[in-house]
Parts: sequence; C-alpha cells; structure tokens
Amino acid sequence: AGGGGGVASTAVCHPLDTVRTRLQTAAYDGARDHGAAARYRGAIDCVRRTVREEGVRALYRGMAGPLAAQAVYKAVMFGAFSTASASLPPLTPTGIGADSPPLTAVAARAYACGVFAGAINSLVVCPVELVRNRLMVQQHHLQHQH
Repeated sequence: AGGGGGVASTAVCHPLDTVRTRLQTAAYDGARDHGAAARYRGAIDCVRRTVREEGVRALYRGMAGPLAAQAVYKAVMFGAFSTASASLPPLTPTGIGADSPPLTAVAARAYACGVFAGAINSLVVCPVELVRNRLMVQQHHLQHQH
C-alpha cells in the first residue's frame, strides 16, 4: 500500500516538480546571460512553453528513477521505523487498573521512531532527488546553451 501510494504520488506530482525546478533554475540562466529577461513569466507559462517546445514528455523527464526508488524508500522507511521500535524498551501499563501504556508514551515512542526513520530515509532520498532534478532541467539547459 505504501509503495502504491508513493508511485501514484510521484506520477501526479512529478510534472509540478519539473515546473518548480525549471522556474528555480531559470534565474541562473538569466544571471549567465547578464541580466537577460526571465525565461518564464510564471508556472502556467513554464508549462505552456515546455509542452510547446519539448512536448508533454518533458514534464515527466527524470521520473523513472523516483518511480523505481519508491519501493526502496518505503522499505528503508518501514525497516528503520521497525528497527528503532525494536531497540526501545517495551511500553508497559502504568497505574492502578491500567491495561495499556499512557497515550503520551505511545505517541512519544512513535514520534521518536518516525524521526529516526525519516533521518535514515533522507540519506537515501537526497541523492536520488539531486539526480532527478538535474534530469528535469537537462534538456532545458542544453537547448539554451547554443
């Protein structure tokens, strides 16, 4: 379920990430051209020009890696969470007549395990995101260097 959700999220959000990345890197193009006018007037203009000049597929450039990586991301996330949870002492009921641990203890444990899992996952995700962002703007930069 987690992997399927990650794949769906990547398929829907990747074109938006492509537009965001192109808008962010367009500022560097202007700096190289000594103050040339901005490449795009905004997000809608970026989508229109990208589709017109490079085709719809350009919005999905660089998506294969993140799609394939979703299974790895989820495995790392769930594995790290499980490892952190197993390494902590078990929660026990406290107080007279208590049959479960206090909710604050359960929440604190889940939070700590989630922080650990997120930190470990970021070590995997960041390099993949760097490559993905470079692929998204690769053709864009190649076209405007010549």
